[in-house]
Amino acid sequence: MLFPLAVLTGVVAPVLVLTGATPPVAMPAAIAGTGLVVAVAGLAVVLIAQAARGESWRIGVDEDERTELVTRGPFARVRNPVFTGMVAVSAGARC
Repeated sequence: MLFPLAVLTGVVAPVLVLTGATPPVAMPAAIAGTGLVVAVAGLAVVLIAQAARGESWRIGVDEDERTELVTRGPFARVRNPVFTGMVAVSAGARC
């Protein structure tokens, strides 16, 4: 339920700013720069985690398919580093 709302907000917000319905939020350069660094680092985590999955990478759940539980690389520290990276990308993009 929240995902469609997030997508809708992501589409509506720029339209409101572009049409002048709401003014853009002024952001100090240091905060914007920090946000960019966090977002890029999060993207790097996502890509590294996807690569670390190797042959265990898949989308969805197939009852007949069995893959190895990945416990190496970033998966040794965080159970789902892909989502962790996505949270960082989202947080950084928010700045």
